[in-house]
Amino acid sequence: MNPSSQEKWLISSGNTRSPDVRLFCFLYAGGNASTYLKWHELLPINWQLNIIQPPGRSSRVFEMPIDCPETHVQEISQHLPAESLA
Repeated sequence: MNPSSQEKWLISSGNTRSPDVRLFCFLYAGGNASTYLKWHELLPINWQLNIIQPPGRSSRVFEMPIDCPETHVQEISQHLPAESLA
């Protein structure tokens, strides 16, 4: 997998080495990743915060948005690390 592709889709903070819990946050309508960035300060130390950053939003505003939920899920699963999907 291309690391830059993963970085485009996923913003991670908190315990990124060996988390016991991986929390995934999806943007709400009109929202952006900054909504969730400080959450890691409120989470237990053994948690990892992962913010999904889809095309057409925030730093990816100039990319074509995905308007089909099935395509969105398929794209996300292709760009996340395998251990995140276990």
